[in-house]
Amino acid sequence: MFRRAKKKVGGSYESISMKDWFIKIPSEELLKECKEEIRSSDANMGESEELLGIDAHQTLMNINYKWWQEQEEDTDAEYKDMIEYAASEYGFIVAGLILAGKYNQQVCNGGHYQYYDNAFADGVGGCMSEHDFGHPMHCVLIVWMEKLQPRISTFLQNETYKNAFEEVNACMKEFLNIGIDTEETTIDYEYDEEEDEDVKVEYENDEYGQMDISDARKLDERYYKYHERFMEIMGYVAETYLEYGRVENESCQLLAKDNLIK
Repeated sequence: MFRRAKKKVGGSYESISMKDWFIKIPSEELLKECKEEIRSSDANMGESEELLGIDAHQTLMNINYKWWQEQEEDTDAEYKDMIEYAASEYGFIVAGLILAGKYNQQVCNGGHYQYYDNAFADGVGGCMSEHDFGHPMHCVLIVWMEKLQPRISTFLQNETYKNAFEEVNACMKEFLNIGIDTEETTIDYEYDEEEDEDVKVEYENDEYGQMDISDARKLDERYYKYHERFMEIMGYVAETYLEYGRVENESCQLLAKDNLIK
């Protein structure tokens, strides 16, 4: 049980600039690496050249995670370093797909509490990491969602997808309002025999940095209603990027037509 009401300490995303998260056309090297990655994980793919939605999304994540793992061994690179690498190497579409994919993986595995506790909202990434209570990397994800929405309006003409995208976007913003215990110490009173009275004693607060798990679970339930459709949208975004080299309504219309998205 929490001893006190948690402070609302979530960060602000209004001032984040995405000007450096430019769009880059995928290189032939990246396309080749994606296809090889999918073939290695899917024995049924054979010599197919198709980069199917969710496979394309996961593949882009895998490629960048390999980079992170290699860097971690030598430089203690953090999650945010991988995001910055992806943004500079492949553009903001890929960086955002990684953020959205990791958010979904963590929340579906252990809820928003795990996402926070493993410091992915912070940008460090790793269990038991110290947290920036402003959730700076999660704020970047929120801005990315807002920048992405007008580029994929073709997909969002589908009412199911539109509803899922908007509800997930609302969940991401609500995450910033979940309370966190930010008191490093707690005060109690103990009887002192020499003084023959109760004296104030200060202890380390065992609940310091803990998120309000009851509020987190309520948000989990909201997210679970829409996450599958949301991941389908992210799959289409990844596929559009790799297939047409850009994510805008013209290219989305081409993919929508091919996939009979209505």
